[in-house]
Amino acid sequence: MKKMLHILALLFISLNLFAQAPQKMSYQAVIRNASNNLITNAPVKMRISILQGSATGAAVYSELHSTPTNANGLVTIEIGAGTSQQGVFSSINWGNGIYFLKTETDPTNGSTYSIVGTSQLLSVPYAFHAANGNKPGTIVGEMQYWDGNGWVNIAPGTQGQALSFCNGKPAWGSCSAVEPPNEGTLWLTGDAAPSGWKNPLPAPFDVNQKFTRLTNTTYQLTLDLPGGGLYKLIQTQGNWETQYHMIQGGTWESGQLEKKNTDPAFIGPPTPGRYRIIVDFMKGIYQLVKE
Repeated sequence: MKKMLHILALLFISLNLFAQAPQKMSYQAVIRNASNNLITNAPVKMRISILQGSATGAAVYSELHSTPTNANGLVTIEIGAGTSQQGVFSSINWGNGIYFLKTETDPTNGSTYSIVGTSQLLSVPYAFHAANGNKPGTIVGEMQYWDGNGWVNIAPGTQGQALSFCNGKPAWGSCSAVEPPNEGTLWLTGDAAPSGWKNPLPAPFDVNQKFTRLTNTTYQLTLDLPGGGLYKLIQTQGNWETQYHMIQGGTWESGQLEKKNTDPAFIGPPTPGRYRIIVDFMKGIYQLVKE
């Protein structure tokens, strides 16, 4: 029976940083057999993979090495200098979450990898992160924050402007109770409106059911409503996931709202007429007034 071999997994990783910040990591490990004897002066084949997110995450890079152990059973390779099988080592975005190093070894120098180990990279070389870990800025005064998926740049503010932590992310100015439309646009749709349930809204409803932006957080729309029915507010045409809806307990005249792709919808006024709809995202409220 073929002897089972194993690696003393990830004995250490040394991070070599030179003047030109080469895109390489030095990796060493000791290989022993099932009897705990060193495998010495023998060629082995290794497949190295960089996994993103978890120990079972997707590989963003992989490469092959064929290298001998020394008289002490030590194998030494440079990760980033092997034969690439997937991706480009220098293009890994080290700032985009956590990464794991997966090693697969065939002690017969073939392609049957019987020794497998995975370890988290608990630190990343500063030169790697500086080269490809953050989004580069383009304007003096820009800042960055992590949105859960990647680094996002914040444009510089104005003189004396305050930075707030608002709806889970930093933003200039006062914080709104409800995140206002990202693109500064807002439409009404539903069977409480002349358009019916349309998204995107066809002409002429794409114009006469579009709110006027009074301030960064206040929007207003005046239109004729048929009475009854339901409606929703959409900030992006054709995309239901950008909608706002009424929080339970609200009435057709007023109440609170939130940004969420779900019901309940807003309640239309019970009688037909011309109505002015005011939405205040700073306070997180809506109001209908009959003209």
